[in-house]
Parts: sequence; structure tokens; C-alpha cells
Amino acid sequence: MYGKVCGKIIRRKNKTGNSYNFLIVKNRRNPMNGKAEYQVVWNFGTIRSEQLSDNQTQLEFWKEVALVLTNLIKEGKIYQNCGSEIKTKFEKYVKLPVVKNVAPIAIAKQVTNPSIEERLRERFKGLL
Repeated sequence: MYGKVCGKIIRRKNKTGNSYNFLIVKNRRNPMNGKAEYQVVWNFGTIRSEQLSDNQTQLEFWKEVALVLTNLIKEGKIYQNCGSEIKTKFEKYVKLPVVKNVAPIAIAKQVTNPSIEERLRERFKGLL
């Protein structure tokens, strides 16, 4: 059980801009010297700043994030709220992809039981 974990984004300068490395880490204190350390739970890899706006890159990144977080939560290694915090932190850099070709969804007509409706009208005549 990793317990409380968080997302970590490491930004590095390169020739064409920046590179961002996305990690899930567990923070802890070193018992010998008291300094903060982190243990890497999962490394999602590096994305260049030019690729952040690419829809295909976004889609692949978020598929991997969803799969990893689902597995870690299902196995009980991280908490559900940690998963939503990690997603929120990563969304600041990699936007959720926009799904374009969405088929229209037919809205079903709500089915009501007429006998219940009639009974309610009779019982609450003055209120309805």
C-alpha cells in the first residue's frame, strides 16, 4: 500500500522549448537526516511542449493515465481521492482531448405509472 501519493511534473528546458516528465510519487521523510524524498510509483514518460497540443498525444496519454490509476486504485495501492488529485494536476499541462465525431444519443421518453400519478393527484388535490 503506497497510501497518500501525488502527481509530480518535472519541467526541463531543451533546444526547442520545454519537456515535461509526468510521475506518480509517494513523498516521505528520510529517517536519517529528515530531508524530503520521493519514491516513484509510476513514470508516464516525457512529453515535449510541441506535443502538448497534439490531439493523438493527448488521447494516448490520458488512456495510459486512466488505465494506471484504475489498476492502482483497484489493487488498493492508492486512494480514490489521490487519483482525482493526480488527474487535476496533470490537466494543467495536458488538456483532455476533444472527442469530435460523437453520434447523437436518442433520449428515451420517461415512462410514468399512470395509476401512481392519479393516486397522487387525488390525495393532494389542494397542493397540485
